[in-house]
Amino acid sequence: MTTRIFVVTVSIVACLCGSGLAQTREPQWLIEGVQGKWKVLVQNGTSYDMAKYEILTLASKIQCIAAPCVLTAYSLDTAREEEIPLSLPVERRLGQVVSIKLPVAGKTAGVQASADAPVPRSFQALMNNTGFRAGRTKGTGDLVCRGELPLASPICGETIDVTDFSLRWTPRPSEAGKVFTLFVGGADSSERKRWNSVSADAGDFRVKALNDYLTSLELPDSLNAVSIRLMRTESLDAIRLVNVPSKADDAEYRKRLQAISSMPDLPRTLWSIEETLKMKMWSKAALISQQLLRDAPDSLEIRKYALAGLCQSDMADEIARLRNSLKDAGVTGVCDAEEKK
Repeated sequence: MTTRIFVVTVSIVACLCGSGLAQTREPQWLIEGVQGKWKVLVQNGTSYDMAKYEILTLASKIQCIAAPCVLTAYSLDTAREEEIPLSLPVERRLGQVVSIKLPVAGKTAGVQASADAPVPRSFQALMNNTGFRAGRTKGTGDLVCRGELPLASPICGETIDVTDFSLRWTPRPSEAGKVFTLFVGGADSSERKRWNSVSADAGDFRVKALNDYLTSLELPDSLNAVSIRLMRTESLDAIRLVNVPSKADDAEYRKRLQAISSMPDLPRTLWSIEETLKMKMWSKAALISQQLLRDAPDSLEIRKYALAGLCQSDMADEIARLRNSLKDAGVTGVCDAEEKK
């Protein structure tokens, strides 16, 4: 299989005391496959197999354990493929620990993508750019979000994607074989749309008619609060207050998604996490992150991105497991649990 590793020069935004924000540059290599078999060596002395995806930096150490020991790179700076520069030639790589090198002078060095080209950010820049560091912020919507049904998505107070919206809940034996009723409408309106016979066993519900109705609730230039109620009986339900984006923001969001649609899988996925976080689409960011974890469960850098995507969701158990795994690897201060007062 031909490996494509995407060389990304990213801006890391660092806070400098007394001098505002400054930018430095750090190459990252976004790997989508391998020729041969490789291990990634971790600073604590452990290692793991390079999976479907990987993110390497200049500090990374890797080891080829099965030939042909070749990694091929596609640079987002130059829009061309080339062999990734490593510290040993290909004929000496088998069994040896090799380090990552800077792009070769005269090929990628000194050549930058245009200012408008979408480039996935480093993890720290992602956290800075999306405006949060840890934990989902409680809002006024939480005061009206209630109910006993285990509704996992949507999350109270989040913005939803009106063309790709679904409800997700945890089926329970007590509701087996039963049906729910769904009511959706503007929070400041008495008008409600109703969907009957929603299977409680399904665990999710999505239909085009619901997406079309949510789209119709968009306002030209402002968010619109929408009330969602999934119910079995009057006393057994779940209510969520969410937002649909303005038509202007929604159009801009889809324009950005179109701009990254032709990118390879991993950079497109990382960029999608950032776009959904900026839109406060917590549930969608969490779903993208869950798939990223399935594709590369051991990668330290990818787990950091995934935690950023999961952090604002209600998936407390999954967040705790991922946070603890990163803590064991020496990564702390990301999506920390809220301190009890």
